[in-house]
Amino acid sequence: MDSFERTPDPHASTSDQSLHDSMDNNDSQTPMLTPEIITEDSDRKFKMRRKNMHPRPKQRLNLWAFVKHSIGKDLTRIPIPVQFNEPISALQRATEDLMYSALLDKAAEFGDRGDDVMQLAYLTGFAVSLYCKSLERTTKPFNPLLGETYELDRVAEPEWGWRSISEQVSHHPPIMAQHVESFKSGWQYQHDFTIDVKFRGNYLTLNPKGFLRVNFRDGSVMTWNRATTRVNNIIMGKLWLDHYGPVKINNHKNGYSCELNYIPYSRFSDKNHIVKGVIKDASGKGQYFLSGSWDSMLEGSHSLKENSKRELLWQAFPPREDAAEIYYFSNFAVEMNELEDGVAPTDSRLRPDLRLMEDGCWDDANKIKMKLETKQRNESKRKSCDDDSPMWFQSVRDPYSQQYSF
Repeated sequence: MDSFERTPDPHASTSDQSLHDSMDNNDSQTPMLTPEIITEDSDRKFKMRRKNMHPRPKQRLNLWAFVKHSIGKDLTRIPIPVQFNEPISALQRATEDLMYSALLDKAAEFGDRGDDVMQLAYLTGFAVSLYCKSLERTTKPFNPLLGETYELDRVAEPEWGWRSISEQVSHHPPIMAQHVESFKSGWQYQHDFTIDVKFRGNYLTLNPKGFLRVNFRDGSVMTWNRATTRVNNIIMGKLWLDHYGPVKINNHKNGYSCELNYIPYSRFSDKNHIVKGVIKDASGKGQYFLSGSWDSMLEGSHSLKENSKRELLWQAFPPREDAAEIYYFSNFAVEMNELEDGVAPTDSRLRPDLRLMEDGCWDDANKIKMKLETKQRNESKRKSCDDDSPMWFQSVRDPYSQQYSF
């Protein structure tokens, strides 16, 4: 898979066209605009964030009634009604992964101390935390339009101390790229990925392609792959997700690695969502042993003995009391779609269909969503692959995966 790194010159080109304009003007190009560049010296002010949003309309959903007409087709190319979406884009949902960025801060701290094992342990905690929000959230984020962006700056807020930029860099296959940099702890988080979706009868399998990467200021470079996801009860029953398969995290600085196994659901087991792993040194010897659940916690120990001391590495935040009424969003997810001054016209917050859906106007949202996606499909047919290049990212060969990445 192609891979992306951040473009050195983000001022390469600009446009004044918004996502809303792109819907109305069938002759216009995909909107592109460089968001305002914020430097370390900029005047950042702490802002109180919103904590509430419009509740989800009460409608019964039948995914099978929709999917049955798409058997054998590439499901990433099928227009999906907003009834099966949540009111954020995939770019925003990827940024939501930073909800547990404190684990990266902790990993950076241990890296500065020269503690290779605990640095990798907390990085692993972050890798596992990426899945916890999927336990109840079976709705799908909006597919970003080509050139759509999402920028989130939390440098001024002591809890976070980072900023992020994400962009949809390819239409088919749909690929998004993200770059996050911490001014507080000196790490950089990058990833790009696409998903291969397969229909398997009463369930779907989602096979992510691409690698995640974190660079720490001590020189450590960590990369890892994602687990496979299975969406169950497509035809009948309540939708639920499971994650399974091997995940390997490599520290390319010193040869340390973590081998994780997401154990698939079994109806014969009284415990599910289980994750087990071991951190090995460069010689392959086990140094630290991990266990937990991808939906709630991860702990570790230097010994496999039953009475050995275990350390809590990560624990999921408790859900909101009204979570079921607002798409099972966390407080951080509620902030994702909050309107802010100075964002690019290509920002996901400004998508009219997404905004209408959040406001509960699903019929109007579906009409606009169909117009936007139809226009994008028509443009992709008449354009060559070189007509549009990403604003924030460029394709380069990754030295660790030996694949092209952004």
